[in-house]
Amino acid sequence: MQNTKLTPATQGALIGVFPEARERVVNAIESVHNGDDPLEALNRANEEINRELENYRRANQ
Repeated sequence: MQNTKLTPATQGALIGVFPEARERVVNAIESVHNGDDPLEALNRANEEINRELENYRRANQ
């Protein structure tokens, strides 16, 4: 990966709340491993990520 030519396609995701979104997804995966319903876990993560995105959008208008 370190030898890959830098292009928009290889530079990673462009999302202002990427660390927060990743944490929400990891939490959802962990909760499923602990017995939670997968759909509920992903819906919860989706709601949390959408809140983070809205806060980011407001802060960066």
